Amino acid sequence: RKTQKDVDYVGVDVGRERIKICRRLGFGERFRFKRVDVKSHSYNPMGRVKPEEFTLYFANESFDSVVCHSLFTHLDTEQVASRYIYEIKRVLRHGGLLWTTWFKSPPNEVCGGTVRTVYNISFIHEALADFEPIYMSGGDSIDDNDQLEIACVRR
Repeated sequence: RKTQKDVDYVGVDVGRERIKICRRLGFGERFRFKRVDVKSHSYNPMGRVKPEEFTLYFANESFDSVVCHSLFTHLDTEQVASRYIYEIKRVLRHGGLLWTTWFKSPPNEVCGGTVRTVYNISFIHEALADFEPIYMSGGDSIDDNDQLEIACVRR
């Protein structure tokens, strides 16, 4: 059984300043923060990596869990979201936990854009087809703070 002392954490973000702040906070040697230079019209407009070509630079099945809080709500297109899910599935071990948040339609209208991305609920279910859902809540209003939360296990 793992204890808190055994936990390694890797934070990944496109925001240079957010990564710098996290590194300065001094979480300890078991916490690492990596910046990825993925282009985002809102968050990293000069990024060199096209989002639909994004690759996580980690070995296959090297993570026990992946948390994507308010990531898919800013990815712009289904194509990009599918690419990110592919990469997450690749680095997450079988039986590993994935926690995500989404804006869904209904009740929101489907739309793209890095400020707010809304997906049809059928796309979300299709994107997570290789995962077993264990928790799902929220996303029932158009409020910006009401995101659909899904926790699932990689099959």
